[in-house]
Amino acid sequence: MGHRSTVAVSLVFAVATLSACTDGGDEPKPDDRALPAPTQGATPTPTPPPRPEPGPLDAYLGLAGVFESPEEIAAYVARRENVVATCMAEQGFD
Repeated sequence: MGHRSTVAVSLVFAVATLSACTDGGDEPKPDDRALPAPTQGATPTPTPPPRPEPGPLDAYLGLAGVFESPEEIAAYVARRENVVATCMAEQGFD
């Protein structure tokens, strides 16, 4: 595996880690007392929180808008890990 592939994998891990650690910026957290009480018999449909805007690192790496959900990021990282593991096994690593 070349140096560029190693760098690319490292960057993907870094971006995934940093995006998982962000809390959406300076947005205030909702106050539980301000939320309306649920109505009887109605099952509310959960809505995902709004996605934060891509940061400067995403733009620099060209990853802004590449992945639509955290599941897509996890699947991409898992595929890359499998590629790295297969390559390492071919080279004699356990």
